Amino acid sequence: MEAVLHASQAVCISEYYADMNMNQKRPLTLFVGRFSGPGDVYCSIINLDFSDFLTMIPPNAVIRQAYLHLNVTRNDLKSGAVTVGLYRCLEHWNPVSVSWRNQPGTERTPQKIFSIPGRWKGITLVEMTDLVQSWLKSDVPHYGYMIRGEEMNDRLIGFVPEVSIRVIFSATS
Repeated sequence: MEAVLHASQAVCISEYYADMNMNQKRPLTLFVGRFSGPGDVYCSIINLDFSDFLTMIPPNAVIRQAYLHLNVTRNDLKSGAVTVGLYRCLEHWNPVSVSWRNQPGTERTPQKIFSIPGRWKGITLVEMTDLVQSWLKSDVPHYGYMIRGEEMNDRLIGFVPEVSIRVIFSATS
């Protein structure tokens, strides 16, 4: 069986535009990484509606596979690869008012790290099986994830906000 959990909120924030989020500036694209020198860092925050998730997957389900789907549409990296991290948010955030200065706290260590090759565009799949399994077993509140790219060098990555997690599971009796 399969379930798809879509992001219910997706916002891009920028150090350069520290008092607003990019949703207020132009049509939404989610960015991560540094664009043009120090002080021009972007990150994106997504939230997933776990109440929907819990209704889609039965309590006795066994999670076989789960993948985060990101559609990369901009890749400023000429060669090599950029490392991207997925950091769990520790508090509620408002997609209208969140900004660089008003961003939610996150864990210091990313829960997932993945690479995007230079010049590459298309769907990136991030293996999330262990995280999805822990969500089903935990009472920890879910406030979403901050997605961060490389912040020391100019390596901007952009992707569409239609972020989702596809879960393959089997129901047991």
